[in-house]
Amino acid sequence: MKKLLFLPLALLVVTAANAQVKSKGAQTSLQYDSMVNFVGPKPQLLKGQTLRLKESEEAEAAGGYEGFMKRADPDFATAPSNVYKRVPAKSGFYSVSDYDFMRGRDFIVTGIVQQNATAATSNMKVYTLELQEKETGDRLYYDYDGYNADLFNEKFIVVGYMDKMKKLLVGRDFVYTGKEFDKKRSADYRGLRNVENGTLRTDIPAGTSFHCEDVVLEDGNQHRLVAVLSNPTFGSVYTLTADLLNTSGADRKFTTTGDMNNAAIAAQKQTDDIQQSLEARKKEYIMKFGQENGTLIAEGKVKVGMTKEMCILAMGQPLGIATIQEGKDLVEQWEYVSGDYLYLRNGILIRTNFVQPYIDGVSSTWR
Repeated sequence: MKKLLFLPLALLVVTAANAQVKSKGAQTSLQYDSMVNFVGPKPQLLKGQTLRLKESEEAEAAGGYEGFMKRADPDFATAPSNVYKRVPAKSGFYSVSDYDFMRGRDFIVTGIVQQNATAATSNMKVYTLELQEKETGDRLYYDYDGYNADLFNEKFIVVGYMDKMKKLLVGRDFVYTGKEFDKKRSADYRGLRNVENGTLRTDIPAGTSFHCEDVVLEDGNQHRLVAVLSNPTFGSVYTLTADLLNTSGADRKFTTTGDMNNAAIAAQKQTDDIQQSLEARKKEYIMKFGQENGTLIAEGKVKVGMTKEMCILAMGQPLGIATIQEGKDLVEQWEYVSGDYLYLRNGILIRTNFVQPYIDGVSSTWR
């Protein structure tokens, strides 16, 4: 069984079931003016910040990360000559940025470039982040989707955000309320978890006091930010940092004293602002494409019969497009880094091949 290690003044490693938490010494050039990791359609808040590229099981399986460019040209993002630290993908016909080189590296956001909107993204603001790799000084670019929190959060942690959470939470005491955790979350992220094996702790009663020891990244598919808590009787556990921020609401999982309530209010306001932006975009899609298709696109889903424009809005530009002969017809095969495929004939989606199964005829994407 893997163990939990606290290494003073060094790298902290927390290991859970199929998961390991790692935290590098955090450095950033500017104070981070946000209470959330994903800033939605306001990428200007990221300028001057350091983005740490998370490890990823999906990227490792593919051989590398997608989306990193040598120059800010989204129309040629996957052209072999424009892929930063290019290596052939382990499957498919596209190129990716070398996983072993990229994982865990820090990139400073030195600029924000707003791209010219294409026909398929005429109602969206498309931005490209200008990045500088900290160790080598290399200049590179990454397209930023201000309406896709999962895409950003699964790939990056803003070091300034992690610093802010450390300063806010570490060293503070919290009292567990015993209230049920959000069932909408994946089961792996509900409740208090044992740091030694990741199992759910059901033996901890309401009223138990915990001391926050550290804020770290958990290994796994999403590398979420978690807080490591300790209690003399029940040992060390971890929970999402979001659970510690909400200490005043009716559904709070913990209580504490001091300025935490103000921090929670600020975080909730930013989250609400981003959600309002998402809802506004959803309304635009519904007005343009109808209730069903507009809702699916806003949720990052596609359905047979959708147009090329709808597919791009839902899933983004594909990593590569191949033309295949099917009888007398030419069919476009769109490939995504997740291993998902779309097949279009005359600009209309005719079928899909998804890692995730169909749900009532609708394909859920990894976006």
